Amino acid sequence: MVKQVPDIGIQGEGGHGPLIQSKLTPPVLSRYIVSRSQIFDRVLSAIDAKLVLVRAPAGFGKTTVMLQLRERFVKEGTSCGWLNVDEADNDAPRFRSYLCRALLDVLGPDAAAENVLQQQGEIAEGLMDRISHHGAPFVLFIDECELLRSPACLALLAQLVERLPQGALLVLGSRGLPEIGVARWRARGQLVEIDPAQLRFSEEEAGEFLMQRRGLSLRPEQVQGLCRRTEGWVAALWLASVALERRPDADDFIKGFSGSNAAIADYLAEDVLRRLEPQTREFLLKTSILEQLIPELCDALCEREDSARQLEIVDHANLFVIPLDDERTAYRYHSVFADFLRAQLKRQMPEKVSALHRIASDWFLMMKRPIPAIGHALQSGDLSYALPLLQKHADSLLDQGRLRLLTRWIDPLSAEDLKPFPRLRMIHAWAVNFTRGAHNALNLIEGVEAEQLDDPEAAALLLVLRPMALGMSDRIDDAFALSKKNLPLVPPSSTYAYGMLAQTMANTWMILGRFAEARAQADQARRTPSGSDTSFHFALAESVEGAIDLMQGRLKQALVRLRAAAGVNGAQDIGSISRNSFPGVLLAEALYEAGEVEQAERLLGMFVPLLQDLGLPDQLIIAHSLYARILWDGGKIDQALSALEDLESIGHRLGYRRVIAGARLERARGLIMRGDHAAAKDQLQRSGDAAFWKEISQRNFTANDISVLQIAHARWLLRSGAAAEAIPLLKQQLETAEHGQRNRRALKVRILLAEALHRDSQHKPAMRMLGRALDFAGSEGFISTFREEGPALQALLKEALISREGESGVQDDDAIKLLLQRVTRDRKADAGIAPEGITDLAEPLTRKEIKVLDLLAQGYSNNTIAEKLFVSETTVRTHLRNLNVKLHASSRTQAVVIARRLGLVS
Repeated sequence: MVKQVPDIGIQGEGGHGPLIQSKLTPPVLSRYIVSRSQIFDRVLSAIDAKLVLVRAPAGFGKTTVMLQLRERFVKEGTSCGWLNVDEADNDAPRFRSYLCRALLDVLGPDAAAENVLQQQGEIAEGLMDRISHHGAPFVLFIDECELLRSPACLALLAQLVERLPQGALLVLGSRGLPEIGVARWRARGQLVEIDPAQLRFSEEEAGEFLMQRRGLSLRPEQVQGLCRRTEGWVAALWLASVALERRPDADDFIKGFSGSNAAIADYLAEDVLRRLEPQTREFLLKTSILEQLIPELCDALCEREDSARQLEIVDHANLFVIPLDDERTAYRYHSVFADFLRAQLKRQMPEKVSALHRIASDWFLMMKRPIPAIGHALQSGDLSYALPLLQKHADSLLDQGRLRLLTRWIDPLSAEDLKPFPRLRMIHAWAVNFTRGAHNALNLIEGVEAEQLDDPEAAALLLVLRPMALGMSDRIDDAFALSKKNLPLVPPSSTYAYGMLAQTMANTWMILGRFAEARAQADQARRTPSGSDTSFHFALAESVEGAIDLMQGRLKQALVRLRAAAGVNGAQDIGSISRNSFPGVLLAEALYEAGEVEQAERLLGMFVPLLQDLGLPDQLIIAHSLYARILWDGGKIDQALSALEDLESIGHRLGYRRVIAGARLERARGLIMRGDHAAAKDQLQRSGDAAFWKEISQRNFTANDISVLQIAHARWLLRSGAAAEAIPLLKQQLETAEHGQRNRRALKVRILLAEALHRDSQHKPAMRMLGRALDFAGSEGFISTFREEGPALQALLKEALISREGESGVQDDDAIKLLLQRVTRDRKADAGIAPEGITDLAEPLTRKEIKVLDLLAQGYSNNTIAEKLFVSETTVRTHLRNLNVKLHASSRTQAVVIARRLGLVS
C-alpha cells in the first residue's frame, strides 16, 4: 500500500481520506545523473530571487535538475519541501491541502503549525503569516505545474511567492509558463528562468552520461552524432542508451535517427518495447492507464500476485519508471513513456482498455477513494456504470466546492447521456454557474422545468439555480419574482438547495432595499431541519444581516455578526476562519472600516484567490477592490494594479458587466489619489454610462454601497479643481442615501462634501458637515473611510481635533476625540508622515538619487522609474534604500514628505 500521512485534520481527495505521502516526497535520484553545476551556480548566486522556474517540454530533465538542486540545498542545511502536482489538484480544496502540508514540512511540524490546518484543506492565514515572518531560509519545490490550470490554484501560488521572506525560494517545474504573473517577478529581478536551452545536454555532458554513467563504449564521433541528432534532449539520450545496450552496431543505430523529438521517442520506445519479454511488455501496457503504479492495483489489473517484484525488475531494467518514495512502494512512468504506452495499448489491445479502467475503478472504490474511481469509470467509456457512480458522489462534491472537477467530468457528456440522470445535469449547471458564468448556466437549463424531473433533489436544485443565476446576472426583478415563487416549492429536507434559495431570497430583498423582509428571510434560513448543516445556514443568514448592518452604518453590530458567522472571536483567530467567503469577505470589509487594516489584508489575501472559482459578483468586487486599495495605500502600486487587472479579466470571462465596471471604478480612485486626473477620467468614462450607474445606485448591492459612479465622479471633480461642481452632486447623493437608510454611504458623502465645501472656501459649512460625519462615526468607530481620502482631508481632521480638544460639555466628545486621534495617528504611522526636527542631511544626495526622489514624488512605481532612468529595477531599489538612510525615513511616502519639507522636491 501507498504510505500515508498520519491523519492530522487535512483530508485529501474531497475529504475521503488522508493525504498521500508520495505527493509530498521527492522522487529518488537516478544513479545515472550528470551534475548540472552551471545551473546550480546560477540559482545559488541569485540572492534576490523568490522564484525559480524550470520550464521545458517533457523529457528535458526538469525533475532531475530540481532533485539535484534540492540535494545541494539540503547539504547546505536549508530546509526543503516537495510537492508533486497531478490533474486532481485543479480542485482548490485538494491543492490547498497538499500545499499546506508541504509548507509545514519546511517550516517545522509543531503543535502551533498543526493548529492552523483546517478540515476543508485551505491554506490557513496563520500559516501564511508564519511564512512571511519565517527567519530561516527554506525552499519549496513544486513539480509538474503545467497540470495546474485552475485560476484559484494558480492565484494561491502567486500569493505564496508574494509572501515569501528574504532567503526563501519557490522552485517550479513546468512544461509551460504558469499563469502566476511571472512577468512581474521577472521585472523585479526576482525570477531565475531555466529553459530548454540550458537543460539540453552539451556534447561533454552527453558523453559523461552515455559513457561514464551508462557504461557504453562509444567513440567521440558517435557521442557527437547522437547528441546532434537528439539536440541534447535528455529523454531521447536515455532511451538511446537503453537501446544501445542491446545493439551490437552503434553506428547503424545512430544513423537511423531522424525526425522530431516525438518521432525519436516513438522510434526508441518501440525498439525497447519490442525486445522485452512478452510478460513484461503486457505488464507495462496494462498498467499504463495508472497515474501511480501501486503494486496491489497492478496485481488486480494484470491478474497476478507479484507486481511488486515486477516493478522492481522494470525499475532495475531502467524502463522509465520513477520511484515515488525511498522504499519504492509505488512508482510512476516517465510521462513520455506513459503517453507512448497508452497509445500502444489502444493499438494492440483496444478491447481491454475499457475493462482495465473498470478494474481500476472497482479497486479504488474498495479502497474508499471515489474520486479516482469515478475518473477511471468515465475513462472506461461504460456510462451505464460511470454515471450512477458519479451521481452517487456528485452531491458531496458540490457541497465541498469541487466545481472544476465536476465540470471537467461532465462537460464531455451529451444531453442524451445525461437524460437519465437529471440530478447530474443540474449539478453540472450549478458548477458551470460558478466557473463559467451565470449566462452559460442558464443556457444549460433552458426549457427545463422542475415538474419534468423525476428526481426531487434535481428539481430542488433547478428551482434554486435559476433565480440565483438571474441574480448573479443582476436581473434583480426577475430573480426576486422567481425566488418568491419557488421558495414554497423547495422542501427544507433538501438542505443545500433550501439554504441557497433562502440566501438568494434574503440577498434579493436586501438589494431591493427591503431590509426588514431580508432580515425575516435570514431568520427563515436559520431554521434548518434537524441533522442538517446548521453552521452553513447560520453563516449565510448572519452574512446577510451583517451586510445590512454595514449599509445602515451599524459597524459594531456588523463586526459581531460577521465574526460569529466566520467563526472568529478576535484577531488571533483570523488564521482559523471558515472557508465560506460570504462572511469572510464582508468581515474583511468591516475590519477595514474599523481601522483594522492589517487583519483585513490578511483575510483578503486568503480569499481573493479562492473567489476566482466561485464567480460571485459582489464578493469578487469587494475582495479585489478593497485588497487593491490596501495595497495601493501601502505603496504597492504594481500589486494593486495587478489585483484590479485580475478582477476585470474575471468580469470579461464570466460576462459580468458590473464586475468590469467595479475594477475600472477602483482603478480610477487610485489614479485620483496619485493625481493622474486624465487617466482617472478615462477609467470613469469606461466604467459605464449614466443609465447603467443610475440603476446600480438605486439597488443595494453590497459591492456598490459606496463604490458608484456618482460618488466617484464627485471625488474626481473636487480633486481636479472643480469643487463647486461637485457640491450639488454630493448633496443630491446625501439626500438619496439618507432616504434609503444608507447611513454608511451618507457618511462617505458627508466626508467628501465637507472637503468640497472647504475647497470652495465655505469653511464654516465644511466644518459643520465634517462635524456631523464625526458625530456619526464616533459612535460606531469608522476609521478608514476618513483615512482613505488622503492628505487634503487630514488637514480638516486636524483642525477638527484642535477644535474638539478646546470644547467641553458634550457627552460624546470623548468618543469623537478618540476617533480623531486614532484617524490622525494611524494615518501618520501608516502613511509615514515625516518626523519633526529634520532640517539638514548628514550626507548629500547624488544627482541620480534626486532624480529618483522627484519621480517618486510624482507617484511613479519602481518599474516606471527604472524605465524612465534607463536602469534596472534593482538599481532603483538600491537608490530608495540609500534615500531612506540619508533622509532618516522608514518608507517611500515618508521620504517624499521629508524631501518636500527640506525643499528637495516640489
